[in-house]
Amino acid sequence: MQILYEDSDLIAVNKPPGIPTHTTLDESRENLFAQVKKILSQREQKEVYVGLHHRLDKDTSGVILLTKTKAANFWVSQLFAKHQIKKKYVAIVSYKEAFLKKKWSIVNYLKDTRTKARIRKMIVVKRGGVYAETEFVLLKKYSAVLLIEAFPKTGRMHQIRVHLAGCGLPILGDSLYDKKTEGVPRCMLHAQSLGFFHPLLNKEITIVAPEPEDFKKVLRS
Repeated sequence: MQILYEDSDLIAVNKPPGIPTHTTLDESRENLFAQVKKILSQREQKEVYVGLHHRLDKDTSGVILLTKTKAANFWVSQLFAKHQIKKKYVAIVSYKEAFLKKKWSIVNYLKDTRTKARIRKMIVVKRGGVYAETEFVLLKKYSAVLLIEAFPKTGRMHQIRVHLAGCGLPILGDSLYDKKTEGVPRCMLHAQSLGFFHPLLNKEITIVAPEPEDFKKVLRS
């Protein structure tokens, strides 16, 4: 597990794709939270406290921020609750028609539903949902895919995935909101950076996670 940032109150790691952020119904299954706690406990040679304040989908890679003290829980939770955490994602998306926009935003309401297989899936609704807002920037245009930056202003489940699929730019490998893509190992979404004002250090902190190899490989192919 790659540690991206650490101080006396916080630790940020680069979540690899393929593992859940926290415990699932199968408690024996490996998860990021348990791995971080194990690493810190072994290093300190004692049981340690770890707090989790946000999550990434199982197949999404990138920055996850955790607290190391209960005292840090309040101000970190406030940063997330007040949307004072600046998040940047990168996504590889497929497209069929010429896409000319350089910057755009999506604002709508999302509702949590279940598929026939009882898998959680968010849908866009006119009423009865939660507000969701994402800003997008086109980084680079390849022959068959686009590299997109996403800046979520709210933190809804599957928000970026739903918003991109809804504007005709489904994330490569996202079989829940589009079709399965041959030769793509997972949903090509990466939480690239996370920035916030650290009140105890009295300065802005920006934590960056390098793109994983499978992400780079898809762009090269």
